Amino acid sequence: MQDILTMLLIYAGVCISLYQFYDVYCRQNMSDEEKRTDYEKQEFKELSLKARQYADTGAESGFLSAAKSIFGSNLDYRIVLAALSRDPQTVSVETLIRRKRHIVTNGEVKIRHVFAWVTKPPVKDTRGLMLALVVAFTILVLFLGGWSVYTIGYEVSIPSLAWLNNNVLIMTLIYMLIVMTYAVSLLDGYLHDIYRIGQLRMRPA
Repeated sequence: MQDILTMLLIYAGVCISLYQFYDVYCRQNMSDEEKRTDYEKQEFKELSLKARQYADTGAESGFLSAAKSIFGSNLDYRIVLAALSRDPQTVSVETLIRRKRHIVTNGEVKIRHVFAWVTKPPVKDTRGLMLALVVAFTILVLFLGGWSVYTIGYEVSIPSLAWLNNNVLIMTLIYMLIVMTYAVSLLDGYLHDIYRIGQLRMRPA
């Protein structure tokens, strides 16, 4: 019974790992704009128009109040203006909403991380590296899952690789890789957002 449960958990782990790869790939290739509701599309379109008008003419036309209602009063309006006054937009509204508590403006754009640690945003996009890590972890999970099936009929006779015959250990490794993939996916989203924010150039106060 324990062996059957272990095999089921291994199968579930392989399915989870494949879904994680699909999820990361889709999030990297689907923009925030594609996920918007019709209401959000209209609201953010109007905000972008107001931002461009403010950047071109200096006419406020409700831009500052609209920015404050969406992003709160703590986010420097110049960040919003730098992001939305260009066509196409440099940074999406959703990116600013997600990371508004991390943005620090004191003459230049900086990022506040955990424990109030402040740094400059990364200058290179790490999306390719993060996806490569997810692919590597997924391949390892597939290998371990396939190996667990192989050991039903055969065993590794080499002493140094005898651990491969232990399906409980294989299951543990698979779920460790799943946790690592999840951590990489979170880091990927965070680093990509702050990288994009780092591309903004604010107007002087």
